[in-house]
Parts: sequence; C-alpha cells; structure tokens
Amino acid sequence: SPLNGATGVAVNSAINATFSEVMDANTITTATFSLTDGVTAVTGTVNYTGTTATFTPASNLAYATSYTATITTGVKDSAGNAMTADYIWSFTTGAAPDVTPPEVSATSPTSNETGVAVNSAINATFSEVMDANTITTATFTLSDGINAVTGTVNYTGTTATFTPLSNLVYA
Repeated sequence: SPLNGATGVAVNSAINATFSEVMDANTITTATFSLTDGVTAVTGTVNYTGTTATFTPASNLAYATSYTATITTGVKDSAGNAMTADYIWSFTTGAAPDVTPPEVSATSPTSNETGVAVNSAINATFSEVMDANTITTATFTLSDGINAVTGTVNYTGTTATFTPLSNLVYA
C-alpha cells in the first residue's frame, strides 16, 4: 500500500492498512476506511483479512492526483478497544502515460532534395525522445529504390542518423 507521501502510485492500486493487532472486522467498513481526492470521496469496497484492511476503488484513480486515506476511531480491536485517533495518510498517483504517437519533424537531407553529397549521413529528427533500442538498421533504412544501402544507425537526443558504409552512388 502507498506509504505516506508516496508518489507515482499506480492508478489501479488497492490501498492497504496493516494494524498492529487483530481487529474487529465488523468495524472496518467504507464508513471507517475512506479515500478522497481532497474534495470528493472515492467509491469502493473494504475487506479485512488477518491484520490488513484493503480499500479497493470501484474504478481506477485519476492520474497525477493527491489522495488522502483515513481510518477513523470507529475501528476497534477484537477486545472492543477503539483507536485513540484517526490515522490519515496521503499519496499521489503517477502521471498519465504518453499516448501521443511520435512523428518525424525534420530530415536532412530534406525530401526530394537534389545535389546531396555522396558521403552524406541521413538524419531524421523526431518530435519527442524515442526509445533508442527501437532505432536500428531494421527500422531506419535507406535504398536507391531497388537496392538497400548498408550502413549503421546512431541515435542521440531526438535525432537518428543513418551513416552509409560507403559513398552513395552519383545520380
């Protein structure tokens, strides 16, 4: 369960609280174990097993949101003793995943450029940082329309560079 002040908590997390002793399960409910985003109560269910209470939200939590969990003095141990104070802790969920597809934002040489030097490297600049492991000679290729050009690929910053192993053919 998220520790007090934890950040990057998964939005599909259940929230757990482990007690120091066996508790009266009948006192551990959504009335005594709650979760809010600071304004709105999160709907969910509460289960208790062993010494651990679990609040399971009915749906995923929101991204990049601070939540506060509260266990009230309404919970009691198996002898009927209530907690002396509410237990409150907070955590923040992680940022929303990047779902924007990348684009090639620039090339060098440009599309249909003529008079390009035969010893030129070919560059493609992306609109965002890419996974360097996916930019290889299998994913960045060069051909004369018929024959593949052999070369190496390097990636730095947001730019991939295809360097032919030998000079390109004159027009």
